[in-house]
Amino acid sequence: MVTKQQNYSHDDLGAFSEALEKSRKMQQDWLTHGLDFVNLYIEDIEGDWLDRWDDDEITGESSVAVASDQTLIEPSIVEFIGAFLASDYPAAIWARDSDHPLAQRVQQQMETEGLAQIIAQLEGCLSIADESDRLHEAIAILAGGVTVAEMTRDSGDEEDEFKLFDLAESLLEKLAELKEREWRIMGN
Repeated sequence: MVTKQQNYSHDDLGAFSEALEKSRKMQQDWLTHGLDFVNLYIEDIEGDWLDRWDDDEITGESSVAVASDQTLIEPSIVEFIGAFLASDYPAAIWARDSDHPLAQRVQQQMETEGLAQIIAQLEGCLSIADESDRLHEAIAILAGGVTVAEMTRDSGDEEDEFKLFDLAESLLEKLAELKEREWRIMGN
């Protein structure tokens, strides 16, 4: 079996490091200033942006459009999830660095689909009522359509399967937290 080694350039690492630092600064500003931190990041907060919310023109700076279904993913969500995937959380490290076939499937999915597309698909999982079904759908998204039955037959390594489950569950929890914050900020 030939293993594909991923080479990350210094530019990729630098961009990733910069995104992580920006998210940490934003979190610290939130802790320091409370909801007033928004004033630090949003220009013209008192302007007519709400009246223009449904305008057809959406700039690349304000949102990332996911091509398949035109779901809009805020850059802050992509940065937050990207920072989590770059963190020292054991399942995130496994997904980045392991040469296990399941981890390689996750790596391939991230490369092929892109993080914004993966996030959009995972957000769709949040609407699945049954927790087990939601988790299995998230695993299928992360591992490129692999099912739990295939994982058991393919890998034979329960530790890696648990790490994939942990990664999927953690990502769903993070997205649910972000959605809940979004609803609270909107006043719902």
